[in-house]
Amino acid sequence: MLRRGMLWQSAKGDTVSESIGKAIEYYREKYGCDPDEVEINAADCGKEVQSKEVSVTSSRYVLRGCLLIGVGEKT
Repeated sequence: MLRRGMLWQSAKGDTVSESIGKAIEYYREKYGCDPDEVEINAADCGKEVQSKEVSVTSSRYVLRGCLLIGVGEKT
């Protein structure tokens, strides 16, 4: 679960993994720190969803085509 996060809307045509990469880059520039968690809609989850930089989990509360990125409670 995120302690602090940002909602990111994916661009049309981007895979979920591409959107995660773009969101990580933007988050770093905007907040000056590294995110460690991403939450995406369960329907958007699949084998393609992987990231070496953040933990990816599914959530029914995140809209399709969007993701929540930020710092988790463990950090």
